[in-house]
Amino acid sequence: MSAESDVMVVAGILALLYRITPTVVGEGPEETATRNYIAEDHAGRRWFVKAYPRGTDLEAERQALALGEAARAAGVPVPTVRRTVSGEVIASAGGLSVSVTQYVADAETAEGGLSRGRWDAVGEAVGRLHRALGGVVKCHAHIRSDARVTAAS
Repeated sequence: MSAESDVMVVAGILALLYRITPTVVGEGPEETATRNYIAEDHAGRRWFVKAYPRGTDLEAERQALALGEAARAAGVPVPTVRRTVSGEVIASAGGLSVSVTQYVADAETAEGGLSRGRWDAVGEAVGRLHRALGGVVKCHAHIRSDARVTAAS
């Protein structure tokens, strides 16, 4: 499919399966394993739409979204997941499978590196994640006892 036809499919999925009437759908951030879109609805709300490539383990993606919802419920600053009209976190139609979350404007990722106060913010968020998900996931079961974490400054 072309990028233009994918945008049309995304707009259709949003309208039919999420009950979001998009006024604008455009391509979003790149350089990830997914194809991303930003949609805006008639009320001015913005949505982040993640389209998964064919062959993606959608069950693993559902589990990741569920962990995000659990973290959000515990106070970790994670975008809200929008569910479909049937209550699903991932919708599939027209050859695409997508998830939809609240769009966070000016969000920064660690891909460009971390410096100064961002390390503190990341440490605080990771601490919240550990407290929130500690009973849900055995996060460190795979880490060797001699493993070390180092950080560039």
